Amino acid sequence: MDLDLVDALEERQRQLGYRSGRSLLTWGIARLVLWKGDPDITAITYTDLATFGEEIHRWCAMPEARTIRAAHVHRNRRDSDPATLTAEFEKACLSRLHGLHVLLFNTGQVKEPPFHGLKTCELWREELTSPGTPPAIAAPVNRWLSGRLQTTDRAESVRNCRDAFRYFLRWLAQEVPDLTSLAELTRAHFEGFLTHQHERINPRNGRPLSARTRYTYISPLLQFFRETSQWGWTDVPARPLLGRSDLPKLPSRLPRFIPRDQLDRLMQAVGDLEDPTREQRCCSYGGAVPAAAKSPACPSTASMPIPTAIPGYGSRSARPTPNA
Repeated sequence: MDLDLVDALEERQRQLGYRSGRSLLTWGIARLVLWKGDPDITAITYTDLATFGEEIHRWCAMPEARTIRAAHVHRNRRDSDPATLTAEFEKACLSRLHGLHVLLFNTGQVKEPPFHGLKTCELWREELTSPGTPPAIAAPVNRWLSGRLQTTDRAESVRNCRDAFRYFLRWLAQEVPDLTSLAELTRAHFEGFLTHQHERINPRNGRPLSARTRYTYISPLLQFFRETSQWGWTDVPARPLLGRSDLPKLPSRLPRFIPRDQLDRLMQAVGDLEDPTREQRCCSYGGAVPAAAKSPACPSTASMPIPTAIPGYGSRSARPTPNA
């Protein structure tokens, strides 16, 4: 196998926007080469890609495929439905095969265009809601998301909102299949969704959803229903059904206060460094360099007092009063 050609193809794939270019490339090429029995990468044709895709479909439809996939997943997912595991595996394989098709089409090796068109980062704009969503539900969501796309909002922010709505609408379709309009929503529906978020287990790690993940799902919904009710839209609830108190509390991280004894040892170690600028750096942190190690570069550092607590990082008493 020509490894130089593999490197060149990887570079081209990254230019096309694939972040994990190497893994996508080696997955497809290695399996096609083994399947064909021919190490010549330049001999891969459209027929090979299409036939290999059919083989993936055929294998995933076999009954034993479910047993094999269940035995080759992380232990946290072994209790999942085998049919779901097989469907996810088939989708992942075909996505990687499609990526190889896009690459070979762009390099000119394959003349036929990819099965579903070129993968670009803008395709999500064409389907802001999932296909099959009732029109009365999809209309206000599409209108709101489209409006945000046409304003100053970043596309990535709108895409995150779109993903949050897709998740919420899928949940509605499963739990409230008779719902035909967002105007029919009640507070009880949102309480059920919030409970679902709190109890849901992440299939990747077997743990509950983090507060940050739940926040990203709920925050766009809160903004949507608050704004649309204020604007008087008739196809949404007349009043907001979510409030700020429904958002998960995000953990706040503050710098740790350094006790005096630890700060003394730190300053002693800094004084032993053979660096003429160490005193200036110590001054900026409020520390004092031992007099024996002090240099003329910072004549006042030896006499600088070490505060009991750095303002804003420990004791309230260390903060200056308004009359100070």
